[in-house]
Amino acid sequence: MMKIAISVGSAYYNGEDWEDVAKEVHGLWIGGDKKAAAEAVPDEMLLQAYLIGTEDRVRERIRAFRDAGVDVFRLSPQGRTPKERIANLEYQADLIRSETS
Repeated sequence: MMKIAISVGSAYYNGEDWEDVAKEVHGLWIGGDKKAAAEAVPDEMLLQAYLIGTEDRVRERIRAFRDAGVDVFRLSPQGRTPKERIANLEYQADLIRSETS
């Protein structure tokens, strides 16, 4: 799985589960070592924080968030062209809508 650098300013990452990791990643990032910061982010942290993975896994996570009371999702369309980004955004919205309706 590709690891990515993420913002650690969110209160989510300051919870007891990820506080030490968030501080380490933040320190590396602020110190200019963005590669080390990205490598310090555990896959588990990404999987808990983001809807990534197979479609079945994403659907499962959407349902878990729904069951926990989450009713707003922040989407991040991916693609090289505006047309690809719009199509991706529509796909994401349809996926969330299908699991929360």
